[in-house]
Amino acid sequence: MTRAIEIRLNKLESARGPVRSSNVHRVMGDSESECEAMIERLVACGRALESDFFIARVIISPSNCSHSTSAP
Repeated sequence: MTRAIEIRLNKLESARGPVRSSNVHRVMGDSESECEAMIERLVACGRALESDFFIARVIISPSNCSHSTSAP
């Protein structure tokens, strides 16, 4: 995770204030379904509540991009 993303996520966590009882969880995966599965596992094992906040980041490899940068 880049430093800029880490700083933004920390600001989000700080902005929620001490009154909130929800936690912020970060998950990273290769697809949306993989991130959703990670969230479900966190809830199932008791490390997270369904009412918590989840930030999911889907990582796309350059080989999966739909456009090409090579010259014809």
